[in-house]
Amino acid sequence: MRLFFAAGENNNHLWHPEFQDVLVSFASSSVQKIPPRLPEWFLDSGAFSFYQAGVDGNDTLQKYIDYLKGPAAGHHIYANLDSIGSMKKTFENDQKMRAAGLNPLAVVHADEPHTQIKKYIDAGVKYIALGGYAGGVKPRVAMKWISAVFTHIREHYEKTGELLKIHG
Repeated sequence: MRLFFAAGENNNHLWHPEFQDVLVSFASSSVQKIPPRLPEWFLDSGAFSFYQAGVDGNDTLQKYIDYLKGPAAGHHIYANLDSIGSMKKTFENDQKMRAAGLNPLAVVHADEPHTQIKKYIDAGVKYIALGGYAGGVKPRVAMKWISAVFTHIREHYEKTGELLKIHG
């Protein structure tokens, strides 16, 4: 298991060179100005922050792609730009990023059917970010959903010998 410290606008101490595992958000103005220092840092798309601010997702997707192919080129760990409330649009964003030569972490949410998880696995993703279960979802519901996710991962492993990575 690898743990990442979450860095925000006011957490400048986490930008210290001693911190190797840091999660930063593309929604952060400081991150957009200065790319994450290490390619191993986790770059979150900031989708929820953009959503709360009423920012257009289509415009954000292209900016995010340009950022990942430009200032943050060579970055290893970054999430797909999920579309809050639309698993179809989230999958489309994932596919557009892959078509642009990127390899984002797929993003699935707790309120999505298990077929969506399987869709990403069948599409060949190696790393899946689990979202939408913190805070607003009852623990019993979240555990049932997470259990289903790991059932699909176990089935994939038993079939292929390949163990997928999870961010949650």
